[in-house]
Amino acid sequence: MTASTSRRRSRGPRRAGAPDIPGAAEVGLPGWDAIAGFGLFTTAKTPRPVVTKLDQAVVEFLERPEVNEAILKQGTEVAPMKPEELGAFVKSELARWTPIIKATGMKAD
Repeated sequence: MTASTSRRRSRGPRRAGAPDIPGAAEVGLPGWDAIAGFGLFTTAKTPRPVVTKLDQAVVEFLERPEVNEAILKQGTEVAPMKPEELGAFVKSELARWTPIIKATGMKAD
C-alpha cells in the first residue's frame, strides 16, 4: 500500500494517476507526520522591517501562478509561513526529532 508520510492526503498533479493517496493515519500510523520543507533564514539581529520585506517578497514570488505550478509539478505544495510560524515549526521539529536521533545514534555523513 502506498501512503503519504504526512498526516493528510497527498495532492498535486504528479499524483494524477493516484489522486487519493491516503495520509499516514489512514494506513495505521496515527500521529505520524513527516514532511519536508524549505525556509529562508536570517540572523537573529536582522531588523524587523527587513524580515517583513523579505517575507512579503517571498510570498509574492510563491503566489505567482507559474511558480506555484512548477512547485506542484515537483510533487510538493506551497504553504508559506510567517516568520514566527516558521520559528515555532523549527522548534517543534527539533523537539520532536532530537530524541529519536539520539536514541537511534544517527549521524550526518
